[in-house]
Amino acid sequence: MVAGWAVPQTYACALGVLLGLIPAPTAAGRSLPAWLVIMAIQVGVSAPLGALLVVPLCIISFRYLRRVTPTGRIWLSAWAVAMTFGVVLETTLVVAVLRNLVPQGISYPVPAQLSWGWVALGAGFMATAAAMTWVLTCSTPSASRSGYSEGETRGG
Repeated sequence: MVAGWAVPQTYACALGVLLGLIPAPTAAGRSLPAWLVIMAIQVGVSAPLGALLVVPLCIISFRYLRRVTPTGRIWLSAWAVAMTFGVVLETTLVVAVLRNLVPQGISYPVPAQLSWGWVALGAGFMATAAAMTWVLTCSTPSASRSGYSEGETRGG
């Protein structure tokens, strides 16, 4: 479920990077290649679905962590921090998509320069998904039976 949330959002960030790499042939904007238009349509469908996944992801995961670690409040706190980052990233992505990727006719009036903000946003989604996956896997009873105590990491 974490990957189902993070992958479409990272895909939307990749589209933002690709749009910044296409040079603007005229002052009025630029025309996009067909493959990039298809990618934009896919983002238009998948990004809102990913945004809707945040609420069930939060609810289901909190229930799972309460059931698996009834006394492990550190895992609940770690999950709350990861979900907070996820909600902030999701809000930032929605604002960025509304400002930059919503089409206005056939050409997109986005400047023809690479926006490193899209790269950082995509990296944030991947890092947050990795943290969420780490919390969910390390909080399981099998992880605690394998010798890892609460708060201890796998390297030390």
